[in-house]
Amino acid sequence: MRTLWTKIGLGALGVFLVGMLLVTVVEDAKSTMKAALTRVTRPLHVATAELQADIPFVLEGQRLGTVNHMSIRRPADQDLAHFTFTVALDSDADLSHLNACQLVPVGGLPQLPENLLSEPPRTDARFAFFAGDMNRCFLPESQQRTYDYFDHHRREFHSMHLLGGYGHLDVFMGQNAAVDVFPLMLSEIERGS
Repeated sequence: MRTLWTKIGLGALGVFLVGMLLVTVVEDAKSTMKAALTRVTRPLHVATAELQADIPFVLEGQRLGTVNHMSIRRPADQDLAHFTFTVALDSDADLSHLNACQLVPVGGLPQLPENLLSEPPRTDARFAFFAGDMNRCFLPESQQRTYDYFDHHRREFHSMHLLGGYGHLDVFMGQNAAVDVFPLMLSEIERGS
């Protein structure tokens, strides 16, 4: 009988300790969240908040991708002047909603302009663009638009190859890549700049 009461007492103690641990973890999480929100909402000359999470990026009711990182900078009370989002775009996203957005570099490289499309590319390199027309990882349209941008700044210097019947990695590993694609790549390399 004594052993039974000892087991019951130890079990009750275990349940109590686990419960207290959970209460402590929840209270700690609540205080951390409250501190982060206070940092963003209290009136300061400069307030910042950072979020790293995978949340849907939806614009005008259409999902375009997943927000991986968000930074909000508030120079003054009630003034939200600067938002930075890092978004992994879905491969099938309709990006026409982003036409008014600016493409900006991340990583703080001083040699890059603040707006990547505001000036010509800062390179003399010649680019040969290859896209499989069945590629659903990187749509052929993205290669074409990138080529058009480079071609706009230096006419007929770069090249674009749209490969019929090829998907994403088929360009390198496809059944007929050695016959259809590799000679094109070799000719582009030999063409040089």
